[in-house]
Amino acid sequence: MNKKKYNGQMPAQNYLSDAQIADILNYARNSWSNKMPVAITPAQVRILRK
Repeated sequence: MNKKKYNGQMPAQNYLSDAQIADILNYARNSWSNKMPVAITPAQVRILRK
Protein backbone atom coordinates (compact mmCIF):
# COMPACT_ATOMS: atom_id res chain seq x y z
CA MET A 1 0.00 0.00 0.00
CA ASN A 2 1.26 3.45 -0.88
CA LYS A 3 4.40 1.90 -2.44
CA LYS A 4 5.26 0.19 0.85
CA LYS A 5 5.71 -3.60 1.05
CA TYR A 6 4.34 -5.66 3.91
CA ASN A 7 5.58 -9.23 4.37
CA GLY A 8 2.95 -10.49 6.81
CA GLN A 9 -0.05 -12.57 5.85
CA MET A 10 -3.51 -11.05 5.93
CA PRO A 11 -5.90 -12.95 8.21
CA ALA A 12 -8.98 -14.61 6.73
CA GLN A 13 -11.89 -12.25 6.16
CA ASN A 14 -14.66 -14.81 5.61
CA TYR A 15 -16.95 -13.04 8.10
CA LEU A 16 -17.10 -9.93 5.90
CA SER A 17 -19.57 -9.70 3.02
CA ASP A 18 -18.46 -9.15 -0.56
CA ALA A 19 -19.78 -5.58 -0.35
CA GLN A 20 -17.84 -4.88 2.85
CA ILE A 21 -14.59 -6.17 1.33
CA ALA A 22 -15.19 -4.10 -1.82
CA ASP A 23 -15.74 -1.02 0.39
CA ILE A 24 -12.49 -1.62 2.28
CA LEU A 25 -10.52 -2.13 -0.93
CA ASN A 26 -12.01 0.98 -2.53
CA TYR A 27 -11.23 3.02 0.58
CA ALA A 28 -7.59 1.90 0.50
CA ARG A 29 -7.36 2.49 -3.24
CA ASN A 30 -8.61 6.06 -2.89
CA SER A 31 -6.94 7.21 0.34
CA TRP A 32 -3.49 8.63 1.07
CA SER A 33 -3.30 10.45 -2.29
CA ASN A 34 -4.25 7.29 -4.22
CA LYS A 35 -6.86 7.90 -6.90
CA MET A 36 -8.05 4.78 -8.68
CA PRO A 37 -10.51 5.60 -11.48
CA VAL A 38 -12.48 2.34 -11.36
CA ALA A 39 -14.12 0.97 -8.21
CA ILE A 40 -13.98 -2.68 -7.20
CA THR A 41 -17.46 -4.21 -7.14
CA PRO A 42 -18.91 -6.84 -4.82
CA ALA A 43 -19.30 -9.09 -7.88
CA GLN A 44 -15.54 -8.94 -8.52
CA VAL A 45 -14.84 -9.82 -4.89
CA ARG A 46 -17.28 -12.75 -5.10
CA ILE A 47 -15.43 -14.17 -8.12
CA LEU A 48 -12.04 -13.93 -6.41
CA ARG A 49 -13.29 -15.47 -3.17
CA LYS A 50 -14.31 -18.73 -4.88
